[in-house]
Amino acid sequence: MNSMRSLFRFTAMPSSWFKQALRKWPTNCPLCHLSASGGELCSACKTDCFDRRQARMLCAICAQDSEGTDHLDCNRPPEGTLICLACQRQGRRQISAMVCALDNTFPAGLLLGDFRQGGQLQLAPVLAGLMADAAQRAWRYAMPHAWVPLPLSHAQLLQNGFSPPQQLAQIVSRQTNTDWHLRWLRLANSDSPTDPIGFEATPDVAGLAIGLVTDVVDTGATVRAAAQALLDAGAKQVMVLAAGCAPKVNESGTIAACSM
Repeated sequence: MNSMRSLFRFTAMPSSWFKQALRKWPTNCPLCHLSASGGELCSACKTDCFDRRQARMLCAICAQDSEGTDHLDCNRPPEGTLICLACQRQGRRQISAMVCALDNTFPAGLLLGDFRQGGQLQLAPVLAGLMADAAQRAWRYAMPHAWVPLPLSHAQLLQNGFSPPQQLAQIVSRQTNTDWHLRWLRLANSDSPTDPIGFEATPDVAGLAIGLVTDVVDTGATVRAAAQALLDAGAKQVMVLAAGCAPKVNESGTIAACSM
């Protein structure tokens, strides 16, 4: 763990040779604690937690599984993008695409929990690297023009001690060579603490494809509300990039089709 913290302090250094050296530096895997390099997941954990998820049949709109369900409920267009009928039936959507790097279940959920609730900021480059990899695989021909972190409430900031989406957005920005903007999206003022969370976006987003960065997507209600605020401000489209998502599970315990 100390070696990972040392790596985290030096990841901002620009020298390409130094970055190459860091990637080969012996470290422990942040998940299984076995041998790895560069502070990243070991090859076994990366295969189990990241590669297998990205290889599954995932809806491009809600990032949920379609495997294990009736395949008549899904449609695969000629270009190879899978969009479930549940998302197609909604008509105009707030979110044009969604990519999640990991499932927020065991074992990857341990990594996400250590970062979000445990405050282990040295895990931010690990998660952001997986997010950037997933985004470049899925959106290689249409990356966002800018990244925007999902704002957190004052209560959430007090609970976490930091903003996970902000930490992830700035690293994803560097790894994808795309600007990120902290103040383009903010929480809307509310007269009552019981009011649902609302968002306001600045006119800077007008005409742009915005990448909305968050740590974990659960029901999707919060990211949809944020996406709607960006669209209302003139954004061309909103693409959500998350470190993890909670898969829908049927009563039988099997993974359900997406229902966003």
